[in-house]
Amino acid sequence: MKARIGIFLILYMVFSTTHVLAEWPKKESDFTMLPPYCKARILSGNKSPEYNRWLQRLGRDTFVHVHHYCAGLFTMGVANRDYEKRGYLLNRALGEFAYMEQHAPKQSQLMPEIFMKKGKVMLLLGRDPEALSAFNTSLLLNKRYSPSYMAIADYYIQREQYAEAMDITKKGLIAVPKSKGLKRRQDKISSKIKAQGGVVNSEPADQVQEEK
Repeated sequence: MKARIGIFLILYMVFSTTHVLAEWPKKESDFTMLPPYCKARILSGNKSPEYNRWLQRLGRDTFVHVHHYCAGLFTMGVANRDYEKRGYLLNRALGEFAYMEQHAPKQSQLMPEIFMKKGKVMLLLGRDPEALSAFNTSLLLNKRYSPSYMAIADYYIQREQYAEAMDITKKGLIAVPKSKGLKRRQDKISSKIKAQGGVVNSEPADQVQEEK
């Protein structure tokens, strides 16, 4: 009997670790900055219309785990307000994103976003190569996911690597021609290059290659 209890406690500790360490939304106000499916998954009962609407929309294999992603997003928000515990909390958010990587389907419509958010947390932790890897994984999953192109462009803009930033906006606008966010960034990069006395070429990379 004692052996069974011991095994149960070990299993409980293993499977509940992220629940203990991450911050979880509990009150109505906690959900105001989270996607609507978070409230449906965490607060609504499984008989509610909202719960079942998101269950159908995201798919059962994603929705049953999505509260972990919600916890990760919420923990990111808490980390931005608590500088003292920021590193600790950001690592807890990564733990929740890792849970989704391990348990949600790879083809889940949320996976590109999850890797993008993972990349942003990596940047905040100073883990730049891993951040870029996460952004690129996001784009491998969905080459039309514009937030990841924008995240990479922002990374290069902040480091004044304008040629690299321009290159990623070109690639992004080939994949998502109507992206206003990418166009705004390209305009900003053009201004920076001109201010440095450089020549701007914002034509898509494939078009430039054809004209050579």
